[in-house]
Amino acid sequence: MIDPWTLAQLLKDVSPSFEMIEGRLFVDRDSLGSDKLREAIGQYKNLEEAQFWMNIVPIDTLLDDVCGSWSIEDPAIDAIASIYLRSWQTAILSRFGYRKDVSLEIYKDAELDDVFIILRQAS
Repeated sequence: MIDPWTLAQLLKDVSPSFEMIEGRLFVDRDSLGSDKLREAIGQYKNLEEAQFWMNIVPIDTLLDDVCGSWSIEDPAIDAIASIYLRSWQTAILSRFGYRKDVSLEIYKDAELDDVFIILRQAS
């Protein structure tokens, strides 16, 4: 059984903070703020590469800890991931307005049993 502190840490990705940096939207998973995110961005070749890698959020650890055994083919996995998408969409819309250049995706890697929520932004 998972302890409450760990569950809270895993659930924070359901409704993370978002920061706009130089016109690019970033998931701020740990509520670091724009200054700390800029430091993290500096570790990448450019803003677009940073955005690509920093906006991939795994949810399979939550599934492992809460569900125990699960199948990537189970429709409930899509239902769980959709909760993330709705929450993220609402947060982005309320803070930044409608962004036609932003998309949210569920990515499932069946070989590795990985499930990710990905924020993408057109250039």
